[in-house]
Amino acid sequence: MRALTIHQPYADLIVDGFKKIENRTWRTHYRGLVAIHAGKSRARLGSRSGYRYTFGAIVGIATLHDCISFDAATRVDPAWSEGPECWHFVEPRRIATPISVSGSQGLWVLPGDVHDALYEQLAG
Repeated sequence: MRALTIHQPYADLIVDGFKKIENRTWRTHYRGLVAIHAGKSRARLGSRSGYRYTFGAIVGIATLHDCISFDAATRVDPAWSEGPECWHFVEPRRIATPISVSGSQGLWVLPGDVHDALYEQLAG
């Protein structure tokens, strides 16, 4: 399975279904399940730093439905659409126990043991 590292609080907002658009500077042709990895950086938290976020771990999954234009994204989720490339996520699902793993840039492939641990939680 592919994974995408996303800063907090945005990783949580995606897996909890509050954020449907992830803004990127690049497009992808990949469509399908994506493990959402909460990055280690705390730079984007601002005043939300008191909330207990998970860092450096897979926190859930979502389906990358499409990469859409900014105009289309503003119709899907205007609060989160900034562009230039808007990744539209659907069917988010949080996992009960975050799975610790180092992230990476771009879409990356989960290591086998992390993949297995994720599917074990999704099946249960």
